[in-house]
Amino acid sequence: MNNGLLDGQEIEIDCPNCDKEITITIGSGKSSVICPHCKQEISIDDTNLTDALEDAENMLDDLLDGLF
Repeated sequence: MNNGLLDGQEIEIDCPNCDKEITITIGSGKSSVICPHCKQEISIDDTNLTDALEDAENMLDDLLDGLF
């Protein structure tokens, strides 16, 4: 999802290993991050995450199109 409406935005997710909240940047080009709490690698190239972000971006695009 490069150059998308949400690129550069930070989102908070729960680490799947320790359940603590971490912040990731959308469109950073990284496919994984290290949890600052448990130090485990987390894949952010997950299909479900990507699909959810694309859906959110499409909804924002539609909303903005309706406003202008």
